[in-house]
Amino acid sequence: MAKKIRLEPVIGQVNAIVGIATQLRDYRLVHFVNQFLDVNLANMDDLPVFNPKSESFSHFTLYLFHHPDLRTEFCLIANSNGTGTLIPSLKQINYFLFLQGAAYKQHVDIMISNIRKIQGVQAAIAINPATIKEIGPLLEDLELHSMEMKQKYGE
Repeated sequence: MAKKIRLEPVIGQVNAIVGIATQLRDYRLVHFVNQFLDVNLANMDDLPVFNPKSESFSHFTLYLFHHPDLRTEFCLIANSNGTGTLIPSLKQINYFLFLQGAAYKQHVDIMISNIRKIQGVQAAIAINPATIKEIGPLLEDLELHSMEMKQKYGE
């Protein structure tokens, strides 16, 4: 009997994931997140994520910002695009804020506290990346898309 070899995805690039439950539209949430966290998230082309069940790509709203002082990349991604969910195991979460780079736990805790102060946000929670089985392929898609955006917009 042939033995199947599976490659495990690397989960080393995301320092923190904040799940946000809200009924706010993406542009309203981004406005308040920019104001409360002192960042400047900007709308980018939608993130294409490969769905192995349908063997097609689904596109999700994406906002990016690189904070030069913190050396951290902020990525806000919608969990739903109207036809499906990005991470089905966390369907109650509307948006994910990915922090890649030098994000410290104390800083993340302060950010979560500030996000909770936004009127219209029901919950903001820290999510352990190791508990999400879809995280590896998602991070690969995010990294490829981020590199494509940097080439396209010359950053």
